[in-house]
Amino acid sequence: MVKTQDNSSCVCAIQYYQPVGSAGCVACNPSCVTCNGPNANNCTSCDNVPAFGTNKILVNGACNCIDKYYSKV
Repeated sequence: MVKTQDNSSCVCAIQYYQPVGSAGCVACNPSCVTCNGPNANNCTSCDNVPAFGTNKILVNGACNCIDKYYSKV
């Protein structure tokens, strides 16, 4: 966990989320940048930086490749 800028609370690092009732952080599904659960359809943001070869968009909680791209995973 990482302290917020004003030190008032802790938040999980990118690619982790905090389950309800838990004091710790758990890894997101590898397809997510941020999430609210462990599954591939719990993503809240995706890696979308075409210059770095990542071309995904968020669709109904899942990170999907944009047209003309495919996942290496």
